[in-house]
Amino acid sequence: MKLLKKLTLLIFILLVGCSTNGKEEIKWFNNEKEAINFGIENEQIKESDIIDQFTFQEDKFLIFRFNDSNGQGVGIVNIIKKDGKYAWNRELQKVILKSEKLNLSANATLKTESGNKYKLYLGVMENGKTTIETDNNSGITPGIDEKTNIFYYLEHLK
Repeated sequence: MKLLKKLTLLIFILLVGCSTNGKEEIKWFNNEKEAINFGIENEQIKESDIIDQFTFQEDKFLIFRFNDSNGQGVGIVNIIKKDGKYAWNRELQKVILKSEKLNLSANATLKTESGNKYKLYLGVMENGKTTIETDNNSGITPGIDEKTNIFYYLEHLK
């Protein structure tokens, strides 16, 4: 029964998250800091909520945490650089992974403006675990937010 509740909630989150009717227009800025400041304000988070940033090839990503009345979760952003301009671009919906009653794990595929594809793995580390399994590997050590115990791992797809 517990598994059924988790699966139902996960399907609901994915359906709600995927039910947007189009992409928001990308706003361009003269430098990366302006784009990040815009995103922080737009997402209604603080700079300290950005828990990690990393670059794969030409794609720069930020992972941020958020809290709302339903629980705690994360979002991923691609900081786009094009023609000397920068933009905050969140391709995927934010996802709540941790609530009072249950914790979830999820994964999703994303494609950046540069055309690269990635698979994002998210969840809550439990019982002292420090590694996860992906579609291609086991024993992967993901990034873990110490405040929430939420893990994240981004894998480049070929």
